[in-house]
Amino acid sequence: MISYRLLRSSNLYEIGEHQFDHFKNLYHAEEKYQSGICPKLSFSHIFPNTWEKMTVKLCTQLFSESVACGFEYYADDMKLDTFKDTNPTVKMVRLLNNSFDVLNGRCRNESITKLNWQSRKKILGATIDALEMTEIISKEQNETPFLSQTTLEAFRLTLHSIIDLTEDLLSNNYDFVLTGKLNQDCIERFFGIIRNAGGSNEHPTIHSFMQLYRLFCIYFPTKDAVSGGNVDQEEQRPENETSEQDIPISEWPQFPSFEELALEELALEEHDLPSEEELLIRKIKRYMVYNLCGYLLHSRKYLLKCEDCLNTLETSLESL
Repeated sequence: MISYRLLRSSNLYEIGEHQFDHFKNLYHAEEKYQSGICPKLSFSHIFPNTWEKMTVKLCTQLFSESVACGFEYYADDMKLDTFKDTNPTVKMVRLLNNSFDVLNGRCRNESITKLNWQSRKKILGATIDALEMTEIISKEQNETPFLSQTTLEAFRLTLHSIIDLTEDLLSNNYDFVLTGKLNQDCIERFFGIIRNAGGSNEHPTIHSFMQLYRLFCIYFPTKDAVSGGNVDQEEQRPENETSEQDIPISEWPQFPSFEELALEELALEEHDLPSEEELLIRKIKRYMVYNLCGYLLHSRKYLLKCEDCLNTLETSLESL
């Protein structure tokens, strides 16, 4: 939003006047001289489309330390006239970059502690002062500020909240504070899980929301894969829902015994001898039967406590 507002007009700033044309000049200078000082600066940063105007990554890359160094390089070293009045822009870019760094701590090395809190707090305080001064100057000279009123108030509220919350945590014996975790991503993720668990009802009422929340405290309700599709609930039910307990033993499929298989092999004539492939398949099947029977015996032995049930799993060599 900040970069989008800068696209529209030049603005007054607490420490001087800055223009978005300075960023355009930097982009064209990078294209011409290929210095490599701003490696991430691209066409999308300067001339964003509708979607790219709301991309946070492009905004943070535009107001980065490398961009500030690029202004200083072309103004001080290259002595280009188009960059002679870019000092206020450099200060603004560095202030925003430092503010982003303070607000984006996601690991222990980037955290706020009691040792570095005063320096970090000073950066946030300078950003608040710049916002307030910019708003005052804009009203006095009837200029449009580089932020809308809603964004300006939200930005100021965020900075004050970060300062108050960090001081409260550090004063209550917290070793460090990760400001990058102080956002609404977790809340949005939780709301998304609640809406997803509601099935077809993606807009739950207050009562439905509380009911789902209580269910989440016990178990995680899963959503049917075909929910919302063209399959009715009646069609989702399998046609044959049977188990081994529903089929009597007399109707179980009958497999040839070990003795019958042995006699069958002995009765084969010489021209009926199976091929090597058939022998391999028979060998694999025999091993599979033995392994499955052994697994069944050892696994069910500890699960079944009924003696009659265990006896049905025992047999003799003659019965095979």
